[in-house]
Amino acid sequence: MTTTYPVKSYNGSEYLDSFLYYSSGGGEITLRYELGDIKIAEVNTFPFVALVNIRLKLEPVGVKILCNGCRVDVYPSGAALVSVKAYRLEMGQPATRESLVKIFEPTDDIDKIATVEEQREFWKNWLEDRRFRSTQKEAE
Repeated sequence: MTTTYPVKSYNGSEYLDSFLYYSSGGGEITLRYELGDIKIAEVNTFPFVALVNIRLKLEPVGVKILCNGCRVDVYPSGAALVSVKAYRLEMGQPATRESLVKIFEPTDDIDKIATVEEQREFWKNWLEDRRFRSTQKEAE
């Protein structure tokens, strides 16, 4: 069964209608992205990694997908990697069940859309911040 997610994409000057098609079976998932003549498919074990791989192919041509999984503040935990969910992270705050979002759901917040590297950096900084706060609490 394939689930279709209509999402907007942004090419630096205009918003365009695009689609993510998600299907799973046999321990793997297939994620397809379509924007006009651009068609990219990724097969992976992890939905988030498949989305990252598609984004890495789109970055050189300046196309950004406007979905939760492309937000600077969204990143999966190890356990969430096998699902289509990830955590919306906030500096200084732990990831909670309430902060889980579906990675293929559209978002209108263009200011939060990031490159893969910017997203990884935010996640690393969030982890460091969490470690620092834990260390501070232990010292008290």
